[in-house]
Formats: sequence, C-alpha cells, structure tokens
Amino acid sequence: IGLWAQDEIALADGRWQLLPALRWDAYRLDSEPDAIWRADNPDTAIVDIDESRVTPRLGLLYRPGERWSLYSQYAAGFRAPPFQDANIGFDLPLFGYRAIPNADLRSETSNTVEAGLRWLGAESRLALTLFHTDYDDFIESRVLIGRDPTSGDLLFQSRNLDRARIRGADLRYDQRLSAWSNRLAGWTLSLAAYWAEGENRTTDAPLNSIAPPQAVLGLDWRSRNDAWDLAVTGTFTAAKDADDIDSSDEARFATTSWTTLDLTGGWRPWDRLELRAGVFNLTDERYWRWLDVANLAANDPVIPLLSRPGRSYSVSLRLSY
Repeated sequence: IGLWAQDEIALADGRWQLLPALRWDAYRLDSEPDAIWRADNPDTAIVDIDESRVTPRLGLLYRPGERWSLYSQYAAGFRAPPFQDANIGFDLPLFGYRAIPNADLRSETSNTVEAGLRWLGAESRLALTLFHTDYDDFIESRVLIGRDPTSGDLLFQSRNLDRARIRGADLRYDQRLSAWSNRLAGWTLSLAAYWAEGENRTTDAPLNSIAPPQAVLGLDWRSRNDAWDLAVTGTFTAAKDADDIDSSDEARFATTSWTTLDLTGGWRPWDRLELRAGVFNLTDERYWRWLDVANLAANDPVIPLLSRPGRSYSVSLRLSY
C-alpha cells in the first residue's frame, strides 16, 4: 500500500517552483508454506514481513527562460526486503548453485540529492541529471557469499550492507536534423548515456550490482507519410575493470568492453498493417552483459552459455483491428 501527497508552489510569476511531498509505504507478507516447500526446505524457517515508513521529498525548479529549466531535489527512500529474497529456495545441483534465504534482512533506507537541467526546443531536447545517494542497510539481492563446505556448491544469499553509496549521471539528447538542413527532413539523432559508481562504505569495496558505463547512439529516418521508417542503433559499453569488482569472496569474471550495431526498419502500407524487420549485432560480436555474470566466479562453467546472441534477424507482421 502506498499513499502520496504533493504540493506545487509557484513563486516569482512561475519562474520558481517549490515541490514538497510526503509518501507512506507499507509492505506485508504472510507466508504460508505448501507441501513442496516443506519437502525441499525442511530446515528453513518461514519469514513474515510487516514494514512501513514515511519518507519526505523536497524539489526546487527554476526556469531562467522559456525553454530551459534547472532543478534540484532531496528525497528520502525506503525499500522493504523483497519477498522473494526473504523466503527463496533455489537449488541446482547439476550446476553447483544454491540460493538460501536470509531471515534477518532489514529494510533499506536512503537519502538522495539530485540536480539537473532540461532543454525543450522545437527541434531538440536535452536532459542531464546528476545524483548522489547514501544508503543504510543497502539490500544486495542474491549475491555470491562463498561455497558450501560440504557440497562445494556456490552459495547465493541476499544481504544488507551497513552503509553504501551510489552516484552517477544520466544524459539524454534528441535532435531533429531538419534544423540543420532541409535535406535532412525526417532524420533524428538520439543519444543516451549513463555512468554510475557504487561503494560499500564499510569495506570501501565496489558494489557489484552497478553496471559499467554505457552510451546508445541512434540515427533514424521516417517518411513524411509515416509509411516507412529506418533506424541504425549503436550500443557502446565499457569494460568492467577488475578494480571495480568486489572479489573478496571469490575471483569474478570481468566483462570486456563491447559494441553492437542494430539495423531495423518498418513499412506500414495501411494504418492497421505493419511489417518490421531487423538485423541485430551486425558485427557478430561475442559479449557479456555485466549484470548477467556479476555473481559468478571467474571459472564458472556456465559463463560461456550466458554470452549474448551473435548476429540475429527478426521479421514480424502486425495486424490491428
């Protein structure tokens, strides 16, 4: 259950805007084990959850011009233990994996400071956000905690970190190229980029739940009658460096940098009929997404199976009525 209340206070003829808000969240889990759970987890206690919290937020918006706006905000956060983490039962003996519950998970709280700017023009849009968040009892879901001394299986468990910090930046830019030349009518350039870093402030170790920096650059074209469209999208992802990985439990697989190029197109001969086709990962690059392998040891035999598809093709036909 969640309740949210917000006010918007305009000052100086609307150039300044103050946005105070309050939020109340309540989470309740009443666990009822069935026969399958009892058979597979005879020694595991069942956990109930009953958590609630009131969190404030205060935002400030300033419009120095018709198209520009600057904003900043403070927000308190609250996250109850995920239900599936509290009572998880997952065992794959074939691959040597076992996930165990954590009955002692505590609710996560946070304090975030954010600032940014936005530009909204007739032919372009720009948004930049900087954020810094400090966490108490940060919840890491299903992290590698070591090996079972009896079976040798890798053990995964959700856990609390006493103190953690995440900071980063988001950038988004869209530009209609007709603003540069009439010959480029119908073309749009898009850029989205993300960077973040996380730190366990108790051990000074990095957070393995943070993905490496990534940028997505797209160029698309749409005909004047919207019957045809074509898009080229490049995804550029940095490597996950060893010094940005917490390997205190076991050495981890560090992903390399990767770049993919996708080509997609569509044809709409009628309003209700659309034919689409695409070629993905044109260069047939072999790569891994960090969050797919973040919890795996460097020599895990499953890692080759988690690489993303090579060059692939897609054709679809959609009829709406």
